Amino acid sequence: MPCNKSDLSLKRLVMYVFIMCLLVIPNLVFGEAVAKFHGSEKSMILEHHARTSKACPNRAAAGLPKSAGEKVRSQDALKGRIYAPKSFAIGSGGNSTHSIKPQEYLNHRIRPSDKRYDSFLMALKLLHQFNAKVLVETGTARNGDQNFAGDGGSTIIFGNWAAINQSVLFTVDISPDGLENAKKATQRYSQSIHFVCNDSIAFLDSFNQYIDFIYLDSFDFDSNNPKPSQEHHLREIIAAYPHLHERSIVMIDDCDLPHGGKGKLVIEFLLSRGWKILYKGYQTILAQ
Repeated sequence: MPCNKSDLSLKRLVMYVFIMCLLVIPNLVFGEAVAKFHGSEKSMILEHHARTSKACPNRAAAGLPKSAGEKVRSQDALKGRIYAPKSFAIGSGGNSTHSIKPQEYLNHRIRPSDKRYDSFLMALKLLHQFNAKVLVETGTARNGDQNFAGDGGSTIIFGNWAAINQSVLFTVDISPDGLENAKKATQRYSQSIHFVCNDSIAFLDSFNQYIDFIYLDSFDFDSNNPKPSQEHHLREIIAAYPHLHERSIVMIDDCDLPHGGKGKLVIEFLLSRGWKILYKGYQTILAQ
């Protein structure tokens, strides 16, 4: 029997509703579950691991600042900060950061009358204030804990701080013997220190994390021939610069020496880009 127009319209309407149900209902049922999964803790963990595999932009990609005061990264960029692996960030001793005063890291190591005492103390306060997680040192304390008055023993001091505050210290040096001495002196903090035997500039060029604190003390300074040391440290800060951010701290040793010491060119480089000197003495500390 032939169908009239009203029957055809009804059939089309029923078919349309059926097709729409096929398209819409799965999204309503499964879409919420997918959304919940992507907002779950598991999803955030996966996202964190994916982020840690990305290297920081190199100088060719990011470019160094072209004018004084130009910032390397906005604060928003820090939301994706890459942290060190947990295996390097486990503190020893289980002490709370609130129970350790900055000067306690210097006790029985650096005398209050020492030329480095005040600057080390300020650096430790800044590390705590900015909640630094990734520390980098060029030039390891080659004498371990046997020469605080001579070389400062920075690896021991910053390694101790990193262990207590669940942070990580990367220390790089070209001397295997010097690294071994420092390792022996920091056994208690070994899980928080990553020792690297390499040229410091090559190491910084290939570094793939943001740096919260960097301590430059690698190339020995010769007052009769200051340029090699000064130029080496300049190349270090240029290599490190793409990995610095708005709250990074730069500290340089052996500055109060003839011809400006190790830090002369580094300080000029940073000041021309809007950085400010927070401390000036035998050591110099700068921040933005």
